[in-house]
Amino acid sequence: MSSDEDAAPVAHDAQLAAPDGERITVGVVSDGYQIGRGKRSKQIVNVYDERFLDYIAALVRHRPKTGWDCNILLTGPRRAGKSTLGIQIGRKVDPRHFTIKQVAFRIEEFNSILKENPYADPENGIYPQAQLDEAGFDLFSQNWMETVQRNIVRRFEVIGAKRQTVELVLPHRMLLNRSFREGMVHYWINVRAFEGMRGFAEFREGVENVWKLDMFWKPICAFTFKSIDDDFWRAYVKKKEAFIEEVCGETLFQPERQHTKELIGQRNRAISQAWRTGHYTQEALASETGLAQSTIAEVVRGIKKEEV
Repeated sequence: MSSDEDAAPVAHDAQLAAPDGERITVGVVSDGYQIGRGKRSKQIVNVYDERFLDYIAALVRHRPKTGWDCNILLTGPRRAGKSTLGIQIGRKVDPRHFTIKQVAFRIEEFNSILKENPYADPENGIYPQAQLDEAGFDLFSQNWMETVQRNIVRRFEVIGAKRQTVELVLPHRMLLNRSFREGMVHYWINVRAFEGMRGFAEFREGVENVWKLDMFWKPICAFTFKSIDDDFWRAYVKKKEAFIEEVCGETLFQPERQHTKELIGQRNRAISQAWRTGHYTQEALASETGLAQSTIAEVVRGIKKEEV
């Protein structure tokens, strides 16, 4: 599904009813995809073709039209196509005004976009967006944690008042601050490989759970999407390469002993937080962080000692 040639065959077309009454035609690739498992049965949904992006855009635009903001979470492993999909959604939502300037790789730039974006003006086709790509990088840095924890209420009050659309792109949902993850995200799209092919994603809607603080993530469907190669994408690649060069040029570990100790402590706290979610094995944590399994095991032993 990474190109036109390997796109999944469409069995038949169907029409989806958008919230504003618009009828959107999509292709049905399959009607038997297992997206998860409930308490009593399997969760089976349809798989749609790339035209489902038009439906996502209609859902997103409906929220500002009715006075709300819209926050989207895109997750998935490295090189699965999260950024490709995020850009396609942004362009579908507002093709006239969504530019590379709305894509940030740093928290500071992301905050500036939120501040400088205009108020939504659906009557004139203006849906301001801010996309934080590679969010996992700053998520594990001290600056991210301090900035988000200190400004979370103020920043998202601004987003709410301006009716902005925010896309956060990162490897795993559990890496996101819980206040965002379970209280402020409206749609969760998990990009993954399917039968060895890229360009496949699962779509869920966040539903408030009156019994628990965590959201209920209602499975809606899965869908395919294609790769892109145009001027916008090339501008994105150029900006991302500059970000990578900047990161590679940073001195992550200063020779000062105290600074090194603080960074190791910060790293261990992040590992501890991920381990306590129950979603990661020690092997998975080693793979995600690039650390030796013996290092992960040492951190986990420390967690277990604290819990005794």
